[in-house]
Amino acid sequence: MTAPIDKKLAPKLTGTCKFYDPGKQFGFIAGDDGHDRFFNANHILPEQVLCSGARVEFIAGSNRRGLLADRVAAVQVRQ
Repeated sequence: MTAPIDKKLAPKLTGTCKFYDPGKQFGFIAGDDGHDRFFNANHILPEQVLCSGARVEFIAGSNRRGLLADRVAAVQVRQ
């Protein structure tokens, strides 16, 4: 049996929000590591607004159905 991951200490990954439907409250992230991950509204940090194409950071996870993104937050791109 493995211990649960401490999400506060887990490394954050970055990627792009491929799709997010606020009505259905789910979406997908294309991670910079090459993996697509599912997320739902419960995985988005409070006061965050996501849209397709937004750069995001997240903590990677998985469940029996596949790869997940947790603690999803928009990243401001510096120009």
